[in-house]
Amino acid sequence: MRKLNGRYIKNLREHHGYSLRKFAAMIYVSKSSLQRWEQTVFPDNTELLEKIASVLNMSVDELQAKECLFDNQDKAAETKETYGLTDEELSVLAAGTRGLSSSVALLLGAVLGIATLCLSIVLFLSL
Repeated sequence: MRKLNGRYIKNLREHHGYSLRKFAAMIYVSKSSLQRWEQTVFPDNTELLEKIASVLNMSVDELQAKECLFDNQDKAAETKETYGLTDEELSVLAAGTRGLSSSVALLLGAVLGIATLCLSIVLFLSL
């Protein structure tokens, strides 16, 4: 199990209308612990994640899956703000990096193929 982004849990808590004090009581932790975790990451604690998921009417898997989406949106917003990008520019950038990833994968595959071929030739010539 991995640690969850504290801002994500804070966002969910606020979305459900729970105060810091009430949510802390519902998941059986101190208000100060919850506040600290919301500013950093939540501990890798299965029991705690199960309580949080239960209070928010989600499964632990759903909680973790949606956290990945939140993280990506959070990073996109940060990139947009840092570089002063429009939504359209951000979309183009995201599409470009996806294309770049597949190009790198193809290039790596080609390099490995050439290396295998070279090794085969060397082995053949050494016979």
